[in-house]
Amino acid sequence: MKACNIFKTESEYKIVTQSMTEDGFLLSVLPAFVIGVDCSNDELRELIVKSLNSSQANIKTPKRDDYPILQKQVLQAINEKSYSALYKKTNSCDIRLENNTLSIFPEKLFTLGKPSDGLTIVKEEKVEFNEFSELTENIINTIREKLNIQFR
Repeated sequence: MKACNIFKTESEYKIVTQSMTEDGFLLSVLPAFVIGVDCSNDELRELIVKSLNSSQANIKTPKRDDYPILQKQVLQAINEKSYSALYKKTNSCDIRLENNTLSIFPEKLFTLGKPSDGLTIVKEEKVEFNEFSELTENIINTIREKLNIQFR
């Protein structure tokens, strides 16, 4: 599986690569990208493709003491101080590519008003593109549409 997270602030998209660990969970990793919301679909597509292409499977699960270091690297790359601050001010989608199916999972706060609890997927808003071969204009527009909605 290939995966990335896209966060939308008022002025920027923040794209974070995710890789699957050997223990079976997604981990936010570098590279990460920041681009203005006024970017073209081609510019946004290029960064999403770079992120998905950088996503890896079966990476070594970090030691508990290494998590803060990894989080700090990703947060610095997207100009954020903490994930709580990021979650509080953004709308986000999880993008996953597996078995020729591209899935867009909008996300919301796990607990309303408590960004420190993290995010959860809004399952009923999931969009799938089967027989996926490339990020078309339609898919990019669907991603933008989902990122414009604040799910509660």
